[in-house]
Amino acid sequence: MSLKRRKTLLDNAATALRPVEITYAKPDGEIETRIIEIDEIRANKKTGALYIRAYCRLRNDVRNFSLSGILSHRTLRTVGYQALEV
Repeated sequence: MSLKRRKTLLDNAATALRPVEITYAKPDGEIETRIIEIDEIRANKKTGALYIRAYCRLRNDVRNFSLSGILSHRTLRTVGYQALEV
């Protein structure tokens, strides 16, 4: 899937306040599955790379995820976020 298409789908999930399950390749190469609540998707000012700022349910904290590091995702049916103060 292209980054543009993935960004569009993730933007839609964020607008609908739907959590997303992602399979993510960390910078060290480790693969993890996380459920996130997206706050925003933005570009790095220096590199232009897209990042997701989201509440991570596994870590119970706000995290940043590189859009290019997301290997797959699925929008969950649950509507509403646990951490609305992200």
